[in-house]
Amino acid sequence: MIIQLILPVFHQSVFLQKMRCSPGSLSVLDMDLYDIGPEQVKTFANKHKAFVTAGVDATLLQNGPVEAIVERIKFYIDKMASEFVLEVPIDCVSRASKALTLIGKADGL
Repeated sequence: MIIQLILPVFHQSVFLQKMRCSPGSLSVLDMDLYDIGPEQVKTFANKHKAFVTAGVDATLLQNGPVEAIVERIKFYIDKMASEFVLEVPIDCVSRASKALTLIGKADGL
């Protein structure tokens, strides 16, 4: 995957429309978040003084190995730091919780 240096005009217009519906907040779901790159989303959100809600792929959370879930969530944490909220479907909470626990243990928390 090539990470684009400029957020495509299409995504900018979609993001701006989303922010008109919920000012100060930008909700971005996998695969858009992963494909666009969390750095680009964070840069856009910061420019528009918006908080990011990151939705992790429900299929990954339900069916993926815990290692893949950890890798995806850790990727978002590493790229967006503490400037986002992780959105998890209700039926995936236990698997996401397990992944976050493993991340915390690996980081010495």
